[in-house]
Amino acid sequence: MAARRAWILALALASSSALARAHPNYVGCDRTGSGSGDVMTKSSIMGVTPTDTTLMTASSTTYAPGDSVTVTLSGLSSGAFVHTSAGTPATISGFTAKTCTGTSLQYKSSSVSSTETLTWTAPSDLTGVATVEISAGTASGYGQIKRHTLTLTRAAAAACAANERVSAGACASCAAGTTRAAGDDPYAGDTTCAATLCAANERVSGKACVACAAGTTNAAGDDASGSDTTCDATLCASNEYVSGNACASCATGVTNAAGDDASGVDTTCDGSLCASDQRVSGNACVSCDAGTTNAAGDDASGADTTCAATLCAVNQRVSGNACVSCDAGTTNAAGDDASGADTTCAATTVLIVEDEAADEDDDEDDAEDEDDDEDEDDDDSVLEISSDGASSASTRVVPAAAAVLAGAVGFCLYQ
Repeated sequence: MAARRAWILALALASSSALARAHPNYVGCDRTGSGSGDVMTKSSIMGVTPTDTTLMTASSTTYAPGDSVTVTLSGLSSGAFVHTSAGTPATISGFTAKTCTGTSLQYKSSSVSSTETLTWTAPSDLTGVATVEISAGTASGYGQIKRHTLTLTRAAAAACAANERVSAGACASCAAGTTRAAGDDPYAGDTTCAATLCAANERVSGKACVACAAGTTNAAGDDASGSDTTCDATLCASNEYVSGNACASCATGVTNAAGDDASGVDTTCDGSLCASDQRVSGNACVSCDAGTTNAAGDDASGADTTCAATLCAVNQRVSGNACVSCDAGTTNAAGDDASGADTTCAATTVLIVEDEAADEDDDEDDAEDEDDDEDEDDDDSVLEISSDGASSASTRVVPAAAAVLAGAVGFCLYQ
């Protein structure tokens, strides 16, 4: 009976020891062991309560992109594992690394040195990697498991400068022709730069906005991140000319056709020449006043000019500031000013002086015709006087037309 009790006790002790035996190779990439649950947080592993203690010290508890941190492991027993939640650890000599995604795990089942060194490298993109946990567990054969989790913290990053963007957790320069305001957090996710839009009268040259050349223009909005653009030549309007690559108004009295290219050489305006019967007034061509004339060609860019009064010819008179012919039976001397008031022509008066001897021969005939002559209009007659200029009994009045046709001897005075 005593022998039977001893065998049962030995079997119980063997079973108890088997349950507590450490198997670091059982720990997976997610820190779960052969059973369910995280071996770093479970309160019991194979029926035994783990011991939380300090197994690691780090050269730095903070990290920046790509930093290397040296982790010293101490107090290790014969078997151990090391797990990291992110980053890239170097495999400790003699340890076996499992194939994991995102995390890493390496282990050694026996003959682990009490002190080991691990070199861990931080990811280059720390977006979403605010902390990293490095976990280690160790046990000697059937002994109690000791464990320790060391937490590293991402170092604060300097904000990106102006014209920088975030790319994979780091600040990167904006592409040529694009811009961005300063202040992006490298760990807050990728950002983009905005295309630079050129202002009015700018063009794109080599991914930059440059001023248009003198005499050319361009609308705002050219995208500096794209290909080069050009400015359009400024074309001057009518009555403008080019002066120093700008359009300037022609002086008063001169003109110019539209279309001068302001990006080219200076141009000039042409003098305005007045037409016939025009004069210059205030650098403009205006019509001559009624009754005046002027030859074509006065330069409107110069001083004021005048028109000359129209002078009527002989036997013309002024009517409505124009020269018109005198009516039949009237006359007028040359020189009436057509720019003035209307003038008139005078009725024609014929004074005939007859030879006295001829008058005596005709007395009787004249007496016979007197009665007939009295019926004629006295206004259409002439006064007949003697050759010595004195009125006599032989003096008579005859129609002017009859006197001319009679061929009277003497002289005629027209007035």
